[in-house]
Amino acid sequence: MNNSIKKVDIVIGIPSYNEAKSISYVIHQIDKGIQKYFKGRKAVIINADNNSPDKTGKVFLALKTRTPKILISTNKKGKGINVYNILKKSKELNAKTIMIADADLKSIKPEWVKCLIGPVLNNYDFITPIYKRDEEDGSITKHICYPLIYGLLGYEIRQPIGGEFSFSRKFADYLLKQKWDANTYKFGIDIFISLNAIKGNFRIAEADLGIKRHKSSLPNLKPMFMEVVTEFFNLLIKNKRLWNKKVNIKKTCCVCRIKTLKRSYFRRSVSLETVKTQKRAIFYREWTEILYTAFYEYAKSGNKRKILKNLHPLFVDRMITYDRTTVKTNEKEDEKLIRQQAQYFYKTRAYSSKKLKVV
Repeated sequence: MNNSIKKVDIVIGIPSYNEAKSISYVIHQIDKGIQKYFKGRKAVIINADNNSPDKTGKVFLALKTRTPKILISTNKKGKGINVYNILKKSKELNAKTIMIADADLKSIKPEWVKCLIGPVLNNYDFITPIYKRDEEDGSITKHICYPLIYGLLGYEIRQPIGGEFSFSRKFADYLLKQKWDANTYKFGIDIFISLNAIKGNFRIAEADLGIKRHKSSLPNLKPMFMEVVTEFFNLLIKNKRLWNKKVNIKKTCCVCRIKTLKRSYFRRSVSLETVKTQKRAIFYREWTEILYTAFYEYAKSGNKRKILKNLHPLFVDRMITYDRTTVKTNEKEDEKLIRQQAQYFYKTRAYSSKKLKVV
């Protein structure tokens, strides 16, 4: 802990667990971004770590940077624990702007700092990312979080659980005042942040960061699914006023864009092993009905975990169906399918909202 730092304008927080091999690149890119775009402002880089066995925190402290650094380490594990500690420390430092970035990023550039920090300094409260992700990445975003936020809440937020965000002091304080449950302190943190930005009617915008590449999330897909969807469904149930009414789509403006020479991304073919796990093909119209029904059943059920355990294999089938459908399509066509799915969620929301009023 660096106790000599008392007050700053900018906090950039890096939650981590066992990221000793990747954190150096992330920190150096962030340091370059601060020095290039915000050299006149007081800034600090905070690594909030879960006491990683691979000594991530020790690697972080050993890095030579022009921007001061603070390490916060806790034995409790969970991304949300780390984000909470970053927000709490940023409040102590009276930071005007807080940026969060994952510690395993392979594609972060100094310009990410400009695009996420700059708009908040210009009076936005919450900046979410737009980026092209590898085909194996972002399945929970594509098939659950984005279409449900679009369909039920009427918000066009393409990456509500992207991992890279920035907040105003006002929004950060608001988040700290909300109730954080077990899933908020884990992988549920990102959807918690996005839903509260909507609930609190904060000024939301997007920043196009180009291409995102990081360590594959597939090994953690099931716990991520359980924690994110539990958090998401619980928040929707607690905030029925946001969707139990007629809503119009609210477009989120893009306030910063990083120019990239080529927007290509890695496309994987569907493996035979993965296809063997598929029980049936689920296209987006059927998936819409499945997800809305699961939400309805979850809301009235006394065994909510069982509902999600039953939903998970259907989610995997939907994910595989989409992957098989898009093997030969290009990036633009892929995005069209994802947005088409979200629009169908919105088109059928009247039936779903009516049904869910009994909750």
